[in-house]
Amino acid sequence: MTRILFVDDEPRVLDGLRRMLHGKRSEWDMAFSDSGSAALELMATAPFDILITDMRMPQMSGSQLLAKVKDLHPDVVRIVLSGHAETSTVMQAFGVAQQYLVKPCEQGTLVSTVNQALALRKALNSPDLKARIGSLTSLPTLPAVYRQLVSCLQSPDASLIDVGRIIAEDVGMTTSILKVVNSAYFGLNRPITTVERAVTFLGLETIMALVLEHGLFGQGEATKVVNIGQLRHVSLMTAGIARKIATYEKAGDRIQDEAFLAGMLHDMGTLVLASQFPECYSKVVALVESSGVAWQVAERQALQATHAEAGAYLLGLWGFQDSLVEAVLYHDSPDEAPDTGWGLTGIVHVACCMARHSGVEDPDDPALGLDTDYLTQAGLQDHWPAWREACRDILQGDHVS
Repeated sequence: MTRILFVDDEPRVLDGLRRMLHGKRSEWDMAFSDSGSAALELMATAPFDILITDMRMPQMSGSQLLAKVKDLHPDVVRIVLSGHAETSTVMQAFGVAQQYLVKPCEQGTLVSTVNQALALRKALNSPDLKARIGSLTSLPTLPAVYRQLVSCLQSPDASLIDVGRIIAEDVGMTTSILKVVNSAYFGLNRPITTVERAVTFLGLETIMALVLEHGLFGQGEATKVVNIGQLRHVSLMTAGIARKIATYEKAGDRIQDEAFLAGMLHDMGTLVLASQFPECYSKVVALVESSGVAWQVAERQALQATHAEAGAYLLGLWGFQDSLVEAVLYHDSPDEAPDTGWGLTGIVHVACCMARHSGVEDPDDPALGLDTDYLTQAGLQDHWPAWREACRDILQGDHVS
């Protein structure tokens, strides 16, 4: 049975949670604690799947509790449920919590958040992989790109346009900034899916605090196992192609933006696996380069999971919308997606095949990896030449976005 620990120093809040979730007792084994220290004692005696905590508590704050749980029990999903809106407190939470919910929280919102987290946990079989991914608060970024962003933010002439341009060209930064802006703290009615709008919404002051004071973006050395610069190039190329395809198929502006984002993040799981399992992933790289075996096959042999699964798991933990999680999860196998109709997953699948093998024009060429049966089922088997023509400038390296 799923075990969930709720932590809040106010007894009336805990009583309210008990009443609200009374009907879930047959599915969830729920424990309630009035302090961080008591919560840690409970977690030391029995395993929990999810921790949901307030932020402002005496003796041990919510952020302190979350930091300890991240280190001691990294596989536990960490969620904030707080009514305190001080900016500094919220900034601290973003560094250690995977999701942020605001009091008062409706039952449906809380239950759906928990259910999504539980579904994700079942999707990965490796406890070690869950723990490693659960400990992540950011993804590796190129040191030169991070330094460029810091320099821009510290400049008296810093502009939102310049900051947004730098962030938008990095997979890790893009993921982190969108995680923050789409948290319940900001109360958006619809997810923001572009860095440009995220940066404009947050403003320079908030971004400076997140980056310079609270370390939102990973600034350590980029992993040497994979070429992050090349990954960044392919991700940007895939994003641009995905948007072009969505535009060609007359998708609305929202779908075009989501296609660009999903294309940008489709291979983020490579960063996850390479940074958390560098020795093992170096063997994956060697196997692919020496034998030509598919990446997902080599990854599953070595890690019992693929980069698509790792990336989707992290996106889900961080509260990204289901359509984006599914597009990342099934970008190599769209026929396995719950919704097999043409949509975001199919767009990203075509885009990443085109970006990885930009010189391959024949859609039936096995090297391309294109699921032509999927396209036939969607009635789009004849669209490949038109898509390539629409993306010619990107394929020739002239233009991305």
